[in-house]
Amino acid sequence: MGKRGHDGGGGGAKKKWQPASWTGKVIPAGTKGCLVSCVSGKEQQASREAQDLMIQYVESLKPAKQEEAAPAGSDIAALIADEVADLKKPEGKLVTYHSTGITGLAYLAFTGAAGDISPVDFVTAMSREIKATKQCKSRLCMRFMPVEYSCQASLEDIRSVAGKLVPIAFPPRDVDAEPETFSVHYEHRASAKIDRKQIIDAFVDHVPKQGYKVSLDGAQRTILVQLIKSCCTIAFVRDYRDLAKFNIRELSGWVDPSKMGSEQQPPTSDKAAEGATAAAEQQPAAADIVENDNAAPQPTDEAAKDASNAPAAESASAPEQTPVKEAELATPAAAASAAPATEALVPAADVGDASKPAEAVADASVSAKTTA
Repeated sequence: MGKRGHDGGGGGAKKKWQPASWTGKVIPAGTKGCLVSCVSGKEQQASREAQDLMIQYVESLKPAKQEEAAPAGSDIAALIADEVADLKKPEGKLVTYHSTGITGLAYLAFTGAAGDISPVDFVTAMSREIKATKQCKSRLCMRFMPVEYSCQASLEDIRSVAGKLVPIAFPPRDVDAEPETFSVHYEHRASAKIDRKQIIDAFVDHVPKQGYKVSLDGAQRTILVQLIKSCCTIAFVRDYRDLAKFNIRELSGWVDPSKMGSEQQPPTSDKAAEGATAAAEQQPAAADIVENDNAAPQPTDEAAKDASNAPAAESASAPEQTPVKEAELATPAAAASAAPATEALVPAADVGDASKPAEAVADASVSAKTTA
């Protein structure tokens, strides 16, 4: 039995707790802002980083205001106190955070203090600067998806809104003008199942045929359609693909350290690369070293000239030595007599004398044996 109420009646079911920013809808009707995708579980921290970025760029995009001269005799402290009070007012905030109830997704709505600055202007300016500087300005935020219009996530409401917005975003063009390319980018998160083709056709049917043509790659204009739970957001942007779908991490070239493999080496500096290149050019290749080791030494010009002028006697081969019979070497006296005969054939003077015929050299050797 339920608890009794204060008025004596039966107690009802307990209401589910909702965060302070809960408004009953994911995207409050009539608001403009940005859907920010971030690291899962870090929605509130990422929203604070996104708020800082949005305030920074919105203030820079606002036209310069002429400062009013303070009246003479006014108190400086009082003026500063008034400015601080204005900043603390709720209506002075540029951005309001709304919880979407989806992990890794937050919605930040612009307030009246943003003036005429649209979410598309903010996202485009930030993305182009990050692409040029390659500096990611957020640690947790990933994509910024602008929201210009919102409606109920039903096919009837989407067709009704598309019929009003598309003719304004795609005005008629001249016949001789080169046609502009466009595409429709559709995404859905935790929403009811609606035919994708019917939603795309709801926008394409209202685009003028003259001056515009469909292009799925590198379109100049893009219609962003996001279905989030029971809401549908719409925005008209340019250079969507060229700006990496407004993904600031991809634009800055940021790489997750946890996904880097061991094979990937950190880039070296320009000076180190130049030093390595110079050392490689000075060191000979391994193939050249092996070829030089195996190659025979080439004679110099002076050595080749001396070799050509040398007498033919030096290049002639030595005559064969007369073999000594085994019977003569049987006695020690014969062995001793054979030694001087062998030494007589060694000197180069006798062998290299080309004037003596071979028979005379043989007779000289026999006479030496007889003398011994």
